[in-house]
Amino acid sequence: MNQENKHWIDQLGAYMDGELSPDDDSLCGEHLRSCQPCATAAMEMLLQKRMTQSAGHRYQPSVDFRRKIMQQIAAKPRFTFSSIWMPQFVAAALLIVVTIAGAVYWPALRGENAQQKQILQALADLHSTALASTSPVEVVSTDRHTVKPWFQGKLPFSFDLPETYPNGYSLLGGRIAFFNQQPAAHLVYAYKQHRISVFIFPEQDDARTWNEKTDLAGIHTETWKQNGLRYVVVGDAALGVLHALAESLQQQSLGK
Repeated sequence: MNQENKHWIDQLGAYMDGELSPDDDSLCGEHLRSCQPCATAAMEMLLQKRMTQSAGHRYQPSVDFRRKIMQQIAAKPRFTFSSIWMPQFVAAALLIVVTIAGAVYWPALRGENAQQKQILQALADLHSTALASTSPVEVVSTDRHTVKPWFQGKLPFSFDLPETYPNGYSLLGGRIAFFNQQPAAHLVYAYKQHRISVFIFPEQDDARTWNEKTDLAGIHTETWKQNGLRYVVVGDAALGVLHALAESLQQQSLGK
């Protein structure tokens, strides 16, 4: 890492918190748009902040749940106990029950969906950041025979690409994305005025169930598992547009 990059990486925390002077803020933003290592570091810091913020709200009880608890606390006790200690006793007992229930049942009911949404949101952020960069791809080519070999030796896995795509779709190139502390393949496609990202990374060895299609405030995703790899298509185009590209990639993988 050269001294210039080290200087701006040291400034990232203040930049994201809006603590830099207007001149330094402008210079830092300009540097991030032209420096891939610093942009990657900024993206990782942003994801950490977002995941920390999300984790702090994961276990908030609903309004209905709060109302039921308050009704139970206000209910007339069925046995004699000191009027001074009863509220503390009930509150302590409820706290224990809620804590145990949350620890046991909440992850099972909502943990998977929340975790998947965080993963997809992180990939959507990588998609947006790459497209905002002056160099959205590191290897620029529409030829699979150029793009696919470029990834060899840079990733701990291999994948194949279709020879042809549906009408209107074209491969623009690819880059290495760092996701979940591991390198992933990031392919960029064009469809009319839309840019679509395809992320490929090894599937986690767990029992997580993925929703095939998800809408993240205007950014759509479609995902599937194939040949031990997880594919995620991300873009602001219609779901049907993403699905046609996903089908083309799936058919190529099946033909391997």
